Amino acid sequence: MLGVFKAYSTRVGNGPFPSEFRGSDTDELEELVRETGREYGVTTGRPRRCGYLDLVALRYACAVNSVDSLALTHLDVYDTVETPKLCIAYETEAGVIEDFPSDINILEEARPVTKSFSGWNRPIGECQSYDELPQEARTYIEFIEKFIETPISMISIGYERERTIVRRNPWTA
Repeated sequence: MLGVFKAYSTRVGNGPFPSEFRGSDTDELEELVRETGREYGVTTGRPRRCGYLDLVALRYACAVNSVDSLALTHLDVYDTVETPKLCIAYETEAGVIEDFPSDINILEEARPVTKSFSGWNRPIGECQSYDELPQEARTYIEFIEKFIETPISMISIGYERERTIVRRNPWTA
């Protein structure tokens, strides 16, 4: 089964969102992600809540849904981000947890534990192959794959169909 995810996380409406951008130090990043990624509700036009890619939740989603291949979208949104981060665990009153909790109360209080990466600081939309991506982008992608234990077969680096890099054909065994 092929799963699809963005290079960051978004939510619509209320509810727990442990990796949500919080505080004045993430205001610029949130605005960049929202504007560049066009993160507004289609029907309402409301701005979506944005946050770091939550690898704990993504790993869980892949496991429970038998996802065996992934498509990563919106990687180009991070073209100008100096230090992209990934959520790799949650900080809670009980301590750091690395697995997705089944208790909504834990999710409500959880704060992201993040890992920082070097940004690629250049446009990637013209890359034709995985090898053409900057090493920093490939390091980011490969960390995600290793953490969630699921291969990323396709990478979207722009809105046009031609801006999709196919690393492996997800439709064949």
